[in-house]
Amino acid sequence: MSDEKQPIIKNGIKGDFAGQEKSREKITIQRGPGYVPGLLESDQETHRKKPIYIDAKKRRLPPWAIAMITLVALMLGLFLFVPSVVDKGRPQPPAVMPTVTDSTEPSNHFLSVVKVSSAPLFDSTSFRAVRISELLLNEPVTILDASDRSMLEVLASDGTVGFVSRDHLSADVRSLSATGAVMKVIVRSQFKRVMTHARSGSLLVEAPMGTILYADYQSGDLLRVRLPEGQIGWVNSSGLLLLDPLDTITVDHFHEQFSSALMAFYNRPLVPGGVTARGISPEGAIFVASRLNGKELPRTLDAQALVGETVELTVDAEGKKELNELLVGDLLFFHRVSNPAKLESVAIRVDDGQLLVAFPNRQTLQLIDIESKQAQELAERVTSVRRLQPPNPTEASE
Repeated sequence: MSDEKQPIIKNGIKGDFAGQEKSREKITIQRGPGYVPGLLESDQETHRKKPIYIDAKKRRLPPWAIAMITLVALMLGLFLFVPSVVDKGRPQPPAVMPTVTDSTEPSNHFLSVVKVSSAPLFDSTSFRAVRISELLLNEPVTILDASDRSMLEVLASDGTVGFVSRDHLSADVRSLSATGAVMKVIVRSQFKRVMTHARSGSLLVEAPMGTILYADYQSGDLLRVRLPEGQIGWVNSSGLLLLDPLDTITVDHFHEQFSSALMAFYNRPLVPGGVTARGISPEGAIFVASRLNGKELPRTLDAQALVGETVELTVDAEGKKELNELLVGDLLFFHRVSNPAKLESVAIRVDDGQLLVAFPNRQTLQLIDIESKQAQELAERVTSVRRLQPPNPTEASE
């Protein structure tokens, strides 16, 4: 028998497979898209299914994430970096700091202050209570009765008594003090936004027209004002009347400026007892407009009918009062159609021969001509005419 190695025939192919059999366990076949199960022999299939270890695939950010990061970076640069660069390049006016003065903080232990933009004032604690008026931001009130859990009976600075929510008042009255203030700030625009920071801050509160605040710091047109509960806020000087802390408002032509202030409430929504541009009443408009011109009038209709001096108008043959004799700023009170003993509302004579008035069937404060049919119908119900102060010679001749 020959020792010569015979070729091995496998799967119909002649060849030397011995070396391959020995090295077969060292060979692995990479699994890929062309892999077809069952194509290989069973022993080869076993090796085929052995796991192949490779390095973990590196994670990549999706395109949308890159775009989002870029957008955020641009926004941060726009709102943070750019303003700081602009402010640095802008010449800064000298800051005004408060001077040290003796303490004049209110000492009334029953004193509170309104901490919201405006607080409704009701005639009782009932859920059917009638709305008397409103209190303005930072307005002082004296607590008369605190027995109710949710409402406090208070006395407003103009003498009006009513009930207000506990949540609308603060016992911290430091914002009422002129001590350490650089100026008194009175809001003349319909609303003034008070912000958390001098630039790019968030809204703290909106101060309505007639609000009085004290500023303890000024830099150019920026003012830092005190708010109830120890808060501070920032406003710019536009739409504000600025006075020395202890000064009062004085005007040369009261009736003219009083009429001009009233026109800020023309065509504004009517709300019983309202004193802001979001909801106004004729008596509320009179209260705010007079405050802006140095007069503190009561805020209720019945009380306003007693202020100033009485004006006697000529009565025509039909018993109607001659409205042409009214001067700018005169208050015209008229009674209800159904009850002559009860006041319905008040109209105010303004410029251009017009009356600013509220009608029960209208939703906003209206202007009517003094010669109109509506005005003549009102003339039949006039109970009194009041003039807040004697006119100047120039006003009387108009």
